[in-house]
Amino acid sequence: MGAGDETWRAVSLQFTEDAVWYAMDAEFRRNRVFRLDRATGRRDEIGIVDGPVYYSAQWRGALFFAVAVESCPSQEGRSATLWMVRDARLSRVAGFPKDRWPVRLLPGTLHFPSGPGTDAGLHFSGVAVAGGDDRCFRLDAP
Repeated sequence: MGAGDETWRAVSLQFTEDAVWYAMDAEFRRNRVFRLDRATGRRDEIGIVDGPVYYSAQWRGALFFAVAVESCPSQEGRSATLWMVRDARLSRVAGFPKDRWPVRLLPGTLHFPSGPGTDAGLHFSGVAVAGGDDRCFRLDAP
């Protein structure tokens, strides 16, 4: 879809009828969320997130991007955070501090289940985050 710098580096894409959405997985540049228009190819920056994004999901018309704690130069803080995009506006939903173990052993991440999901809520779980390991969380309303 694009090339040339870290703004095109992405792990997880979300597809809507009119656009492709992604958040950067950049090591050295501040990470951002982008919308790429399917018809025109125009790319718009939606906002800045606090670190690299590995996973994303859609639920009830909203897009969710999960920042991982990998302690790269672009990382701001030490929390795995969940971000939501609704109506092209970015907002922080939740954050979980990295657990006590070194990042080199396991980065702190938030995971979404595979499959279509349900109307019962957006589910996600944490790995290597304080208060989030071995737990499943549910967001009831975007």
